[in-house]
Amino acid sequence: MTDLLYERQGAYAQGKDDAHKEDAQLMVDAGILTPEKAAEFFKVPKREILPRNR
Repeated sequence: MTDLLYERQGAYAQGKDDAHKEDAQLMVDAGILTPEKAAEFFKVPKREILPRNR
């Protein structure tokens, strides 16, 4: 039973991380933040944020 609890918590944490990465990318794509600032603000690795397409 404990393993199932840990799996659910891990899946929740992974989903939260993915949401932060997606939010950061949306801010960069909209031109609101630079990739560096978005990575810092959303606490995601900079290498996961792609530069804005022009």
